[in-house]
Amino acid sequence: VSRSIRIGFLCFSLSVSMNTWGQVLMFQDTGCLALSQTLWQFGPHRHPACPSAMENQSQKLADAEPFFDKGKNTGLRHLINAIRFSIRGVRSAWHRESAFRQEVSLLIVLLPVAYIISKTILEFIALIVVALLVLIVELLNSAVEAVVDRAGLEHNELAGLAKDYGSAAVMISLCVAALTWGSMVLRFFGLFD
Repeated sequence: VSRSIRIGFLCFSLSVSMNTWGQVLMFQDTGCLALSQTLWQFGPHRHPACPSAMENQSQKLADAEPFFDKGKNTGLRHLINAIRFSIRGVRSAWHRESAFRQEVSLLIVLLPVAYIISKTILEFIALIVVALLVLIVELLNSAVEAVVDRAGLEHNELAGLAKDYGSAAVMISLCVAALTWGSMVLRFFGLFD
């Protein structure tokens, strides 16, 4: 593909990306609005700050399995349960963590940009892996915050440190992603070799 066509696709993709990102940010700011069905095929979601959404999440947690026998969790059953628990974790992060929603939205928006600016399949994979690394660290940070909040909501210096360490890990992963993406974009435009 010629350079001018790739630059045209990049400009078009960025304009669509900015429009999509603006819709997601507008969703974050307005509170209890349903996400656009054309943008997300996961069905209507409500903002976690809405009372009805919190009641539904509390009911789902109450309906969760009261006891899980790890001794019977072997073979194919273990694989099925691992997939089920992983999907439940991603859904919970989507509903409860605005940073996770923003990062997933940005990943979806950046997929076509990664394809356009990468010269080889390895560069494309590197860009996607760096973006997925941010999601992984965000999920781990959310897990730390959930455990700290479970231990108690009163102020505790060690709990605050644990949350700060998780936040610092997310910031470092975002810096790594920005550095990687920035160098690839600069190289695409011939400003960096």
